[in-house]
Amino acid sequence: LPNPLLVAARSSKYPVDLVAAGHFDAAMSMLHSHIAVSNFAPLKPIFLQIYSASRSFLPASPGAPHLSPLISSSSDKFTFVRPFSLHSLLALLQSAYKATTAGKFADAIVIFRNILLSIPFLVVSKKSQLEEAHQLISICREYILGLSIEKHRRDSAPSSTRLLELAAYFTHCSLQPVHEQLALQSAMSIAYKLKCYKSAASFANRLLNLGPSSRIATQANQILVISDRNPNDALDDFAYDPYNPFDICASSYVPIYKGHSKLVCHYCAASYSTDLDPKSLGTCTVCLISKIGDPNSTLASGSIDQGTSSSRFLIFDHKGNVVISHQIEYSNAYPHPGWVQNDPKEILLSVLNSVESCIEKFVKMGHSVSDIVAVGITNQRETTVAWDSETGECLTDAIIWSDTRTRDVVQRLTKKDVNTEIPKICGLPLATYFSAVKMVWMLENVDAVKKANQKGSIDQGTSSSRFLIFDHKGNVVISHQIEYSNAYPHPGWVQNDPKEILLSVLNSVESCIEKFVKMGHSVSDIVAVGITNQRETTVAWDSETGECLTDAIIWSDTRTRDVVQRLTKKDVNTEIPKICGLPLATYFSAVKMVWMLENVDAVKKANQKGTLRFGTIDSWIIYKLTGKHITDVTNASRTMLMDLKTLQWSDKSCEFFGINKSCLAEIKSSSEVYGQITYGALKGVSIAGDLGDQQAATVGQLCFSPGEAKNTYGTGCFMLFNTGETPIFSKNGLLTTVAYQLGPNEKPVYALEGSIAVAGSAIQWLRDKVGLISSSSQVNNLAATVKDNGGVYFVTAFSGLFAPYWRDDARGIITGLTQYATSGHIARATLESVCYQTKDILDAMNADSGTDLKKLRVDGGLTNSDLAMQIQADILGIEVIRPEMRETTAFGAAIAAGLAVGFWKNKTEIMGQNVTTVFKSKIGSDKREKMLVGWKHAVQKSFGSV
Repeated sequence: LPNPLLVAARSSKYPVDLVAAGHFDAAMSMLHSHIAVSNFAPLKPIFLQIYSASRSFLPASPGAPHLSPLISSSSDKFTFVRPFSLHSLLALLQSAYKATTAGKFADAIVIFRNILLSIPFLVVSKKSQLEEAHQLISICREYILGLSIEKHRRDSAPSSTRLLELAAYFTHCSLQPVHEQLALQSAMSIAYKLKCYKSAASFANRLLNLGPSSRIATQANQILVISDRNPNDALDDFAYDPYNPFDICASSYVPIYKGHSKLVCHYCAASYSTDLDPKSLGTCTVCLISKIGDPNSTLASGSIDQGTSSSRFLIFDHKGNVVISHQIEYSNAYPHPGWVQNDPKEILLSVLNSVESCIEKFVKMGHSVSDIVAVGITNQRETTVAWDSETGECLTDAIIWSDTRTRDVVQRLTKKDVNTEIPKICGLPLATYFSAVKMVWMLENVDAVKKANQKGSIDQGTSSSRFLIFDHKGNVVISHQIEYSNAYPHPGWVQNDPKEILLSVLNSVESCIEKFVKMGHSVSDIVAVGITNQRETTVAWDSETGECLTDAIIWSDTRTRDVVQRLTKKDVNTEIPKICGLPLATYFSAVKMVWMLENVDAVKKANQKGTLRFGTIDSWIIYKLTGKHITDVTNASRTMLMDLKTLQWSDKSCEFFGINKSCLAEIKSSSEVYGQITYGALKGVSIAGDLGDQQAATVGQLCFSPGEAKNTYGTGCFMLFNTGETPIFSKNGLLTTVAYQLGPNEKPVYALEGSIAVAGSAIQWLRDKVGLISSSSQVNNLAATVKDNGGVYFVTAFSGLFAPYWRDDARGIITGLTQYATSGHIARATLESVCYQTKDILDAMNADSGTDLKKLRVDGGLTNSDLAMQIQADILGIEVIRPEMRETTAFGAAIAAGLAVGFWKNKTEIMGQNVTTVFKSKIGSDKREKMLVGWKHAVQKSFGSV
């Protein structure tokens, strides 16, 4: 404790004053500390007086826990009966929170004081428990001050608003998770009882993000439901600002209500509102030393001066004179010509030692550490340090400002900045002197820095879920995939349990993170996570329970044919496609929602209750991981409910389909922080990117310029053609969709899309249903046993034909079979089917754009087959380009997340991918035309099958 307190203790007067003011914690702490360095006997009477007075303040209400006796006094001996455990004090803290929630401020103040009284007797065995004890001290002092102020106000002018303001304030203290949860729970209850539903919902959402127990989570979710039904608060004069409900005094976190002037404690600079009589507090409740308003206290300020070769600590008085200082010199290292570096720990140690030595001199002069009200820092500039936020340890030596190892980096960046844009932004030339080039050098050359800078991507597909981790250069560090099977209960029906889909995502994440950690990495290395998903697949759940109401209807499902036919007749002027850019088809989410509303009882009931929530797979995953109902513009554009021009839900479309907008997710851009993951291996990591799988592949292929196109070969096959910032409505059977919007303030980019329902799933059909192959990879070897298709064509219209035909009456057929045909011809015809349908889409895109594509970028599982890509080049007659890194879909989601959190500053910073294989046509135009004629005949035969 500060020397003035020890002096006061020896006078046997100051602790008595503390007791009279009710500050038993300060008195007991002071005496307990003094006992350790002095003879106990002279302080015995004071100790007895404090102990006796404090016992009368123990909580007396039946619901409040009592402290066991701290001290046993008999004759002249004092014995500490038992040390307090942290668990017992946390139980007492919960009782204090309950008293606060009930508005019993006097009882709460007593309980908080008793916790402080117990801290000196707390025995801890771990550093974390010691930190928790310090946290308890801060919380109790803060509450005692706040409740004293509030009690004074409430006694003079009771106000429900002030009660809620107080609750709001305490939830913004810098608390440990266990304390933050208790504070939020109390605040939520207060707001709910006052019928301030907006505020209650805000507290509830924050509480859910902490991953509370199921009982508390249920209570919070119930409050959210009630909040949805009651949008207006009962208190018209209270508007809760979740970021700054008060002006906060930075030095002491004392709440100062807006509109009031301040009284300041001259000893610690704590602020008080002038409508509170300072005499009612007496001693400052924050520093527990000076009287509020006392102008005679001696103040001093400190300064850390960290230089290139030394560190100093100086103490200044009120007039700016140096009271005392201490300097410690150190040497930098010069391992190579032009290199100047030092261990950041050595620099820090020089600072700490200079402070300790200076303070030692300062105290010997008769001053106290408590005389120093604040400390400033000045430092060598541009010197750059890299450390790990999880361990707090530096990752490499600091690069000193005068270091010139970054000359090559500067030269490369100077060539890149051809228009000298960077100096116009920051006012500095590109030079080795500044920090950014030092950071670039570390990212490129220090393994520990590279490892601490990764991002993850959840790739949720039609038949599997994967989690991949990418480094700054876009390389896959590690991944894990989990496959699952969909259900086919009736012809044309494709469905799955949303919980099974979610579980496959969670398990892929857990397994991938386990591998990642074994490689020597840490979860904290992952700066953000992006999500890419199968589009159009539709989930319905109850917002009250968070549980799904029926199986998800997969995008390729065709059970909605009757719904589509009925709605097509209703939309006589084809108004809906003009709004959303999509034709009325079984493919899209809105008709799946209509089917559920008409055929699933649980969905009907939830709709009537107002608790029904619809979403695509991305919004289902985000909801379960963060508690927020959110989707992005690319997924929303596949529902038929979003207006392509406004990027918001269309009133006209929602009314046409009979969908209540309150059931739908909030639409966000594809690249922004949506929330933090609340549980599992990635708890606390932000989800910051969201793109439908084909749009994600477009971003992953870096198709950022109008006129560029990519084709993804997955379960289905999807070609996207970048049309720029203006949507083009197709006249040739293509879809108009949003390609991406990489930030809430960025303009959206649109695309024309051609979709093939069956691609890789046809190979799965050969394996699982027909038994022609035992693994998917065998189709390539089997197809290679023949030189051509032998006249066999396979139209894989298992669920109709998508672009450019849009025939839901088509079904799969194999034509041209003769006794000459073998299993090799059927395998080749399966690969060719995807390539022919790609040709159909490419022709439509050329017609709509008015420009013939010269090359096609490809990705997806089927591109692993050299034979399939050669067939594709032969049928198209243009170059087919396959990138080295083929995980472009997951990479696109990672790019979106990385841009949102500053992992990359902009699109131009993202490194391009090296082309490893270019496939060129090996057949002439006559043969190509003959093959295409055979394909067209086969397609015609597939029509009218149902």
